Amino acid sequence: MPHRPLCSRGRLEVARTPEDLSPPNTRKTAITVVALDHVNIVCSPELEEETRRFYGEVLGLEQIPKPASQRPSGAWFQIGPQQVHLSVEPVSRDTQLASGRHVCFRVADLAWFRDRLAEAGFKIDADQRPLEGIRRFFTRDPAGNRVELSEPLAAT
Repeated sequence: MPHRPLCSRGRLEVARTPEDLSPPNTRKTAITVVALDHVNIVCSPELEEETRRFYGEVLGLEQIPKPASQRPSGAWFQIGPQQVHLSVEPVSRDTQLASGRHVCFRVADLAWFRDRLAEAGFKIDADQRPLEGIRRFFTRDPAGNRVELSEPLAAT
């Protein structure tokens, strides 16, 4: 039976059996999302190497081997228990640049990353909607994907 997403009091649940499709107060168990495993970022074939270098060399993410069952193009990067997957697809940079979707990386030294990206020739976009307790800025990878870097403010 295909899984059908359900919402129950702010939690996303997945229906695994016909019983799971019953009203929430009559279900015997709740199956909840427990973690974020990976995010997938796309780039066009002609920007693959440049985009791979951005994540691996400029941001310093650890590139890991992809399973043999996966396409040879693209790359996988490990960040703690999570991963970033770079997939190669026929997508235009203009489409990416027009989008606000993004991935956010929490960093330990935001100023260092700002300097590193600027030195590497990447435009830094200031935070137009600041969040309380967080410093952040945005940039774009070579494929045009929006990337946020953030750092919590030190507690006073």
